[in-house]
Amino acid sequence: MHFVYILMNVEKQLYIGETSDLNRRFKEHNQEKGKHRWTKGKGPWTLLHYEEFPNRTLARKRETYLKSGWGRAWIKRHLLNSNLP
Repeated sequence: MHFVYILMNVEKQLYIGETSDLNRRFKEHNQEKGKHRWTKGKGPWTLLHYEEFPNRTLARKRETYLKSGWGRAWIKRHLLNSNLP
């Protein structure tokens, strides 16, 4: 199984990613000396949303969509109910 996930920090910044181990990846993002340079030092992160896929190909397609303008509009409309930039 593969997961696409959306994280949000206290400053309302979003991070969209894909992984096969959601628990491990979430812990990595919240470590002070995390492995991922974009999320390192910007936490704490909360898990806003995740979706499960049977394979990586489908998960990557969904991740790409969510990172697009249409995908970010979907996130605002369905998950945030706010006017984030």
